[in-house]
Amino acid sequence: MSDSAVTTAENPAEGAPDDAPRSTPHVPDRLIHFVLRATLILALLHAYIGWRVLPDLPGGAVVFAAGVAVLALSTLLIPWGRLARFVIARQPLSDYVTWAGVLAMG
Repeated sequence: MSDSAVTTAENPAEGAPDDAPRSTPHVPDRLIHFVLRATLILALLHAYIGWRVLPDLPGGAVVFAAGVAVLALSTLLIPWGRLARFVIARQPLSDYVTWAGVLAMG
């Protein structure tokens, strides 16, 4: 058996052309670490804001639940806006998620 046949069998992606689409998106490791840290910090910040502000709002349980939903959505949109171009394959959807993340940042 030739040496090149063994290499190709062990690494099937080696024979694929460079411009072939990837089956899984490639997200840089440093971006993943940034998103994990940012999500943790944002979650703590949003929890503190919710703890301080939401109980004092008039409107009862409906307003409280809406406030929790807005804070949770904001917590997730900010880091996902940063990751959208790496994770979401469809360009228009990626742009919308990025836009929503930037809007959530203020």
